[in-house]
Amino acid sequence: IDYVYHGADTTSYFKQPDPIRMEKRRQLLHCGPESFVFINVNRNSHRKDLAQTLLAFSIFRKKHPDSKLYLHAVPRDNGIFIDYMIKDLELPADSIHLPQNYNTHTGFPEKFMNDLYNIADCAITTTLGEGWGLLASEAFAAGLPLIAPDNTVHPEIMGHGERGFLYPCLEKVWIDSSGYRQRGRLSDIVAAMERVRRLKEKSPEKLREVTTRAREFAEKYSWENIGKQWVEIFDEVSASEYRKSNQEVNKQSTDIGNFI
Repeated sequence: IDYVYHGADTTSYFKQPDPIRMEKRRQLLHCGPESFVFINVNRNSHRKDLAQTLLAFSIFRKKHPDSKLYLHAVPRDNGIFIDYMIKDLELPADSIHLPQNYNTHTGFPEKFMNDLYNIADCAITTTLGEGWGLLASEAFAAGLPLIAPDNTVHPEIMGHGERGFLYPCLEKVWIDSSGYRQRGRLSDIVAAMERVRRLKEKSPEKLREVTTRAREFAEKYSWENIGKQWVEIFDEVSASEYRKSNQEVNKQSTDIGNFI
């Protein structure tokens, strides 16, 4: 069976030089390099489970009060109110950042989205399942380490931990008609967050090895390369005996129709 992966936009998403990244961080988040910044780019829906991201961050922040979280989502969507969660968790207003003047219909320009990835130290998703998940492709291309659950597509995309940081899913939750979904425990999510932060401080070269493999994966499956794969498939189908036989059947049907 042949299959084609979803493409990665390696032209719009890339890692910027550190001085530029830190200056944009100062402008957008009002913090410097001492803060550890997470980013989660996902729709505010039950399946994406942003509540779990916020809860894990609130635990992580107790040990690292200078950390910040940028949630790229509509604050109130699908009956889920992120502002209520922030208040309930008693998170300081300056520790959580949400997009301003944002809606899912118009979105933000990709250039600005790349800036957002670049002001972060780590991407994270606590989704309950994905068919692909654009966060992975974009974070890989932008040179960010990614924390993701060991469910659905993530083990394959992340090379079973070679290209990112998987946390185990030892629990299940029912959220819709698709059945029980695998979910990670808070302790395992926070442990993954701690691991990435520790690697950045103590072993940046090891962290760089992970992000380098991730960027190479994104380049391998760039839209340019994916486009070539589709062209090859179309060429193969158009030249196949199956297509030729169908064309002959269609011609015969047309001839009969014209005769009648």
